[in-house]
Amino acid sequence: MHCDGRSQSQNKRKTLVDLPQNASPAHYTLSFPTVNRGWRCLVRSSLLCCCCSWSCIWLVDLRRQLLKLSAVLPLLGFQELPDTTAFRDETGETGETELLDPKERRESWVCGRSAELQRIREASENRGQQESDHCALISGLSVQGPPGKAGPAGPPGPQGPKGDAGSSDIQDRAIRSLQLEIKSLTAKISLLEKAASFPTSRKVGQKYYVTDGSTGNFDQALKLCSDIGGAIVLPRNEEQNQALVKLIAPFGSEAAYIGITDRQVEGQFVDTEGKSLTFTKWGTGQPDNYRGVQDCASILESTIWDDHGCEVTHLIVCEI
Repeated sequence: MHCDGRSQSQNKRKTLVDLPQNASPAHYTLSFPTVNRGWRCLVRSSLLCCCCSWSCIWLVDLRRQLLKLSAVLPLLGFQELPDTTAFRDETGETGETELLDPKERRESWVCGRSAELQRIREASENRGQQESDHCALISGLSVQGPPGKAGPAGPPGPQGPKGDAGSSDIQDRAIRSLQLEIKSLTAKISLLEKAASFPTSRKVGQKYYVTDGSTGNFDQALKLCSDIGGAIVLPRNEEQNQALVKLIAPFGSEAAYIGITDRQVEGQFVDTEGKSLTFTKWGTGQPDNYRGVQDCASILESTIWDDHGCEVTHLIVCEI
């Protein structure tokens, strides 16, 4: 069968009838219409195959390009149309509803993109970055704006639960520490008040040497100093010894009692509390207990110490 639906024998018979009786073999071959029809059919088939091949290649290439485009679109900010949309009912509860209508899906996507572009535009205007705004609008990227002004303070929240009670030992130690500090400060204030009540005073170390110019014997000096909460002055180093001499110099007195005695054991001078002395400055040959009645001592203007009787009248200087 040929492309026109006629058999080869039919075409051959019709052709033989049409040929002249004296036709040569070459004329017979070139004029044979069956050959022409075969070539035409072959050409048509080849063209059809080529078209099909090129169509398949084009479709494959189109599919490859679509796959590449689907991978690039999310990077440019394009998203698939949503299948659902958020909602809030009258009670305030939120949820999602399915969008079955393609038109509703398209409108929901357009609204979402419009809101996102509006946020980008506002952020760019606040920052004054027109170029960034342009790029963001083209690419579809989100741009975070600067923080806004702080809003008004909200109402106070509910009161929290009561905390656990602290450790009683810690509280007791803190209270005792505060009490000791208060006591120390009170003592210092009292000391300053006492020193200020005397016309003559000098701060020596942590103590004050005070006198009002009164004179008397050793026992009178003990009572006077005890009544003000102090004791008879007693230098414990050379610096204090020099300070005491400077204090008594304006009064024109030759000597002032110091708080030592050997009434308990002859020749062993101790302070008024019975403690051994850590500093002395006796003159040459002193103490000598002249005539056996020199149980007290005083400091002279020359800064040396001398023993003498306890009934002798000298300047009274107290330390507080």
